[in-house]
Formats: sequence, C-alpha cells, structure tokens
Amino acid sequence: MVAMIVVGKFLIWTAVVWLFRYPLSTALLVGAGLTQIGEFSFILVQVARAAGQVGDEVYSATLAASLLTILLNALLVRYVPAWVGAAARSLASHPAAHADGLNDHVVLCGFGRVGSAVGEALDTFGVRYIVLETDPGVMRELLSGSLPVDDAITSGQLRVDGERAEARRFVEMFLFPSTEDATA
Repeated sequence: MVAMIVVGKFLIWTAVVWLFRYPLSTALLVGAGLTQIGEFSFILVQVARAAGQVGDEVYSATLAASLLTILLNALLVRYVPAWVGAAARSLASHPAAHADGLNDHVVLCGFGRVGSAVGEALDTFGVRYIVLETDPGVMRELLSGSLPVDDAITSGQLRVDGERAEARRFVEMFLFPSTEDATA
C-alpha cells in the first residue's frame, strides 16, 4: 500500500507539473515532494472511525501508511534533487549533444520586457545570442522561433547543447521593486 501511494502520487504529480510545461527536472522535484499522504489523513480516518465508517484494520493501515510515507518523503526530498542534478549534468555532457560552433556570443538570462529589447538590439547589430529562461510562457514563444534557448533552472552551469559556452558577454535581467511605491 505504501509503495502504491508513493509511486502513484509521484507519477501523478510529476505528470501534472510536466503537462503545465515546466521542465522535467522541476516536475520530478515536485513529484518527489508531494509523495506523502500527510497528517490530514490522521484526522480523516479518525473521524471516519468514530462515525463507524471504517474499522480498526483500515484505521491502523491508514495510520501506518501515512507515517511511512512521511518518513519516505523526507528521504526523497533529501536525495532526489541530487539525483536529478546529476542526471541533468550527465545528459548535458553527453557527446551526442553538440553546440553548432556557438562561440563569442552573448548569453541573455531572462527574455521578458527588458531581455527582449536587448535581444532586438543584438539582432540589429548582428550579434549572436542565446536565451536562458524559466518562464514557461516565454519559453513557448521562444521555442516557436529559431532562437537557441535553454532552461535556466536545468542548465546549471550555463551549458548549451552539452558544451560550456564561450560567451563574449553575459546579460542578466533583474526585476527591481518599483520606486514609485516608495514613500519619501
């Protein structure tokens, strides 16, 4: 029963997050974090037992399953991020992934309002660039074009198609709080 809960919840939550077009690494981490059935199951099964809806066997099984899934979840949350990171680094260093001679370029971290304006300026001057982005909506727009894009969360060490990029410049966009809201 515990294996069914942990594996089932892991697969369901990973699929849900991945269907919302988040990177697979993010989906795996969310799936690992949500594998437990939680403390609320204690309350539900206790109320059901008091109302005569479930017997002592179901109560004991639910109590044991929730305790075991909480313990397993702690282990998963501790070790899965390292496993996902190692797998991403392994895939990034795979020889089949090879950059198409991308050297002496600019790396844009973020392609929102400011990043896209910087990208247009670089296009105007014929400077090659790649974009690192985490927003799924912006990623969808970028992937529909011919611009080299990488996911800033899973890229780790700013790798492009498996090779460390030899960038000329690195441009990172920050979101600062509005100064109009500050009181003088």
